Amino acid sequence: MIFANWKENGSIAMIEDWTYDFLKATDDELLNNVDVGIAPSYIHIQLFKDLLEKAKVMIGSQDVDYGINARTSKVSASMLKDFNVNFSIIGHSEVRNLFNDSNEIIRKKFKTLISNKIQPILCIGESENEFNAKQTLKVLENQLYSVLEGANIENCIIAYEPVWAIGTGKTPEVNLVNDIHEHIKDVVQSATTNNFLPNVIYGGSLNEGNASSFFGQTHIDGSLVGGASLNANSFVKIIKEYSKVK
Repeated sequence: MIFANWKENGSIAMIEDWTYDFLKATDDELLNNVDVGIAPSYIHIQLFKDLLEKAKVMIGSQDVDYGINARTSKVSASMLKDFNVNFSIIGHSEVRNLFNDSNEIIRKKFKTLISNKIQPILCIGESENEFNAKQTLKVLENQLYSVLEGANIENCIIAYEPVWAIGTGKTPEVNLVNDIHEHIKDVVQSATTNNFLPNVIYGGSLNEGNASSFFGQTHIDGSLVGGASLNANSFVKIIKEYSKVK
């Protein structure tokens, strides 16, 4: 499974060009074999749905609000459901750091997505200082238990994104990432009442050049792609690498 996080990128003209290149470079067989999703800005969700109407591509959001009050600028899960959004990214490090999303807020967002039958992609990750101090597993466990403890879930993806690797060009050793993913799966099974075994995907400076090394690992189930997804042909190459390796 390959998901694209477009962050604060995109225009009508750029998206029209991107989808033209994307559809030209893919085919039904590839998109039937690989779960592919794109999370554009809120205002471009419908445009993507219209342009990719005949392609098997999931459209999601980059975040969701957890409240039901009149909160200016926020978008609720029920609004996303009106647009038949397939998934929503929560807990991304940029949202945690820039907008002060605590684990408690992320737990509320998780609950509202589950109740609206929208698949959460829960992002977790450690800072560079925490990585250097060998606190990675402790940090990840805290993030997971804070959101998932006691939950009974059937539909959730975990995205491991070391904060120090996002957009920096730095990537951890693939064997280490594989071991961390295995640990994440064990923690989620322990935290949930139904011993849920999640798919765990990797994000953090993944591109067409290094994708195959990650996808060849047993416990890496795909990727959440950032900057590399903005070029349709590069994104398709990542999808093809995943299809070939997996």
